[in-house]
Amino acid sequence: MLFPKILNRTKTASSSEKVRMGLRVKRDALLRMAELNSCSSSSSDEQPAEQTPSHRVPFRLTDFYDVVPGRLAFTVHRCEAETKAEIKRADKKVYLFSTDLQDRFEPYCADFGPVKLSVVYAFCNYLREKMSDPRLAKRKLAYYCDDNPSTIANTAFLLGCYAMLDWDYSPEQASTVFSRIYPSPIPGFRDATYRPADYTISLLDCFQGLRHAMALGWFRQDVFDLDEYEHWDAVENGDMHDVTPKFVAFRGPLSKQRKYLASLTPDEYVPVFKEKGVTAVVRLTDSDTYDAKKFTDQGSDGG
Repeated sequence: MLFPKILNRTKTASSSEKVRMGLRVKRDALLRMAELNSCSSSSSDEQPAEQTPSHRVPFRLTDFYDVVPGRLAFTVHRCEAETKAEIKRADKKVYLFSTDLQDRFEPYCADFGPVKLSVVYAFCNYLREKMSDPRLAKRKLAYYCDDNPSTIANTAFLLGCYAMLDWDYSPEQASTVFSRIYPSPIPGFRDATYRPADYTISLLDCFQGLRHAMALGWFRQDVFDLDEYEHWDAVENGDMHDVTPKFVAFRGPLSKQRKYLASLTPDEYVPVFKEKGVTAVVRLTDSDTYDAKKFTDQGSDGG
């Protein structure tokens, strides 16, 4: 069970909705204030050197881009030396910080993200601690990352998820935080091959998927079991993820272990599938990787 069961939903629904309503009010006030400030700035006699549409802001290294207006922003640095220089230059009203969570994606081929659900969970917990730290209450927090496009994409994904989960942003609001930056430094996520990508997934696509999972109760931070998720996520335990409560994705079995390619055997998967209630296996691997009868003999359809 990678998406945890929903516990005490009726008991907590009322209080949760009150919290969400409070977040919406605070979020909308901050966004409105940012919009008014933007309008005020654009009406100034001093014009920027390069004109862009009113809803866009130019992308520049070390600039701050608000995620939660006045409270949380993100910025991009070229290197560690630039980060150190920016920390020295920042006044006491700004707190620059980062983690390596945006670099936690493990590529299979030329894919680079987005990072997995356990990383989203850990990132939101970390950011929540920073945002609630009384020592930082009067400072603007600026989360930085390096200028590698895949790193920027995963950082934007994590910050957008945080905005949705803790500030009740809609997918569109979370996406707009980053889509207004032009030219965009954020590439679309791609499939796990080395071929040129002819289709990509946008941040908005990802945020809409998260909102759908939240609406259906498939993901809730308050009952998410990180230890269980990471157990099944490990290659030695099957690299399994519940995409939905009725659909499990897992690493293709191997009848014999191969060098540099670890996986479980069908015999090792069978008891796990029985525990999870899996009754059908859809094969996407070559026919010589394992014997399908290992599954069908145990009552599974397909294999």
